[in-house]
Amino acid sequence: MVYPAAGHPEDFQFRWESGRTLGDYALLWLEAGAGVVEAAGLGREELRPGMSLFLPPGVWHRYGPHPNSGWVECWVCMNGSYMHRLLRNGVFPARPCLLAIPDVGALGEAFSRLCRLGEQGGWRAAAQALALLALLTDEPGSRIPEREGANARSPDPLVSAVVDYIWSNCHRSLDVGVLAKRFGVSRRALERHFAAAWDRSVAKEITWARMSRGRDLLAQPGMTVKEAGYAAGFGGSKRFIEAHRRLFGTTPGSVRRL
Repeated sequence: MVYPAAGHPEDFQFRWESGRTLGDYALLWLEAGAGVVEAAGLGREELRPGMSLFLPPGVWHRYGPHPNSGWVECWVCMNGSYMHRLLRNGVFPARPCLLAIPDVGALGEAFSRLCRLGEQGGWRAAAQALALLALLTDEPGSRIPEREGANARSPDPLVSAVVDYIWSNCHRSLDVGVLAKRFGVSRRALERHFAAAWDRSVAKEITWARMSRGRDLLAQPGMTVKEAGYAAGFGGSKRFIEAHRRLFGTTPGSVRRL
């Protein structure tokens, strides 16, 4: 049995031999079958129906079904500054863990609603993802702006849509070309829209979104600069440190002392 099967989303593909580390919060649960999970801070555990696996970003892990049983899985990933604040405030676990599903029917209904909203994205899908998680369980003076969901809108609907997408997906591979292609415009047109209706360029907005996410992650106990930089979309510690020094005049480690 090959797992993940062909057609698995490229951003989430992995091999058992190497495992993976995600920039997202991930929630996996089983409808049928059985399998095994290994994760940093969790060890090796069995997965069976009625169990759910919660993974915060930046945690190495791997999982898969038993060859003799297979499994039917459901999973969802979520992200954003609000998620990091909820984690920091203890609303849900800061480490990978296995959770018992108290109401499988309610979880299934919430997941179905989320799937229907998935293509639309935006705050409605984010709210459903948070509701799904709930079924299982910047510092003062910061110069990082709030750009989540309905906050800080542009009068240009294209710019608003792109900004929302950036702040929800900054941990992925993003640049002006990728965004222009996704929204069906040329690079030059997209940059013109931002110049006319936003206070930063596309590239700078990506950096601000990643910086906000990285600083939120660093506020969590045990998160290293390298892990936060990777999970925020900087690809590791070097570019995270460089950007933080350029914007704030300090290294990311100073966030821990705030």
